[in-house]
Amino acid sequence: MNKIRFTEKLELNKQVLPANSGLGKSSSVTKCNSEGSYIKRPEWGKETNYYQREFRRNEWRGRYRTEEVTDIRTFSLEEYVENI
Repeated sequence: MNKIRFTEKLELNKQVLPANSGLGKSSSVTKCNSEGSYIKRPEWGKETNYYQREFRRNEWRGRYRTEEVTDIRTFSLEEYVENI
């Protein structure tokens, strides 16, 4: 396990992939096998879906003072949807 750079303590959802080609990228076959593939279906048509994420950051409040602020942002994503 140490030869392939795994720790003694195994964790769920760890992947073992072949070494890179030296260019910093895995091959397209390796990527497809590990992550799966996506088939575009333009005949289905697109639908816009919205989702929200919460962001926390420290905002400057004056000399030596900051305050944690929470923002909620809405993002849109167009996805192919099957027309039934």
